[in-house]
Amino acid sequence: MPDIFQINKRDMRHLIKFFKNAPRDFQRASAGTLTTFAFEARKSIIGAIEDNMTVRNPKFVSSRVQVNKAKPGPLSSQVSEVGSVATARFSGWVEQQRGTQSTQSRIFTLAARNEDWNKKMSKASKLQSGSNILTEGDVEGQTKQSRRMNLIRRAKRDKRPFILGKTGNKKGGLYRFKRNKLNRLQTFGEKPKPKRIKWLDIGINRFEKIVNVRKIWGNQLDFVLKRYKK
Repeated sequence: MPDIFQINKRDMRHLIKFFKNAPRDFQRASAGTLTTFAFEARKSIIGAIEDNMTVRNPKFVSSRVQVNKAKPGPLSSQVSEVGSVATARFSGWVEQQRGTQSTQSRIFTLAARNEDWNKKMSKASKLQSGSNILTEGDVEGQTKQSRRMNLIRRAKRDKRPFILGKTGNKKGGLYRFKRNKLNRLQTFGEKPKPKRIKWLDIGINRFEKIVNVRKIWGNQLDFVLKRYKK
């Protein structure tokens, strides 16, 4: 009896291998799809921040918006996340997104940016080692008032920034004389409520309008299944 059809043993081995590995392959494709979604959403979120907020250092924005990749495993447990990462000195733009009060207790003023909000803060306006900042401990005086006056005189003479605590109507902060005019570079103890800008919502909405789910899923399937095409 003649053969009805012929079997290519090489193709059969690939088919057996495919059915054996299919559950893990589809988990890999699903995790890759979720991770790609997150990275594409990250682009839209960075764009939303740049379009709606003052960005002085694009590299900083890029470094603060991060992605947690999805890991292959049961589909119900796969998660990929995108968002801002906070540090000890940076809130992650939480107050802008939620419309809440700032977590920072030190606020930089316009004078700290040389009267231009688009400029970076001057070195003298930062509380860093080597900034040559004067405090009341650097001057003498029998009373607190006399020490404060001596501090102000010395700072004006030496052209150095100095720290004053709150007294009366004068806010505590970092000060500096510029052209014989006293400028406050930082304000201490205030937690303002910035203008609410839902940068995360804006970015996600942009992403949802442009994302091509079918293309991304297809690319991930092609990637995990390409070994069967050899």
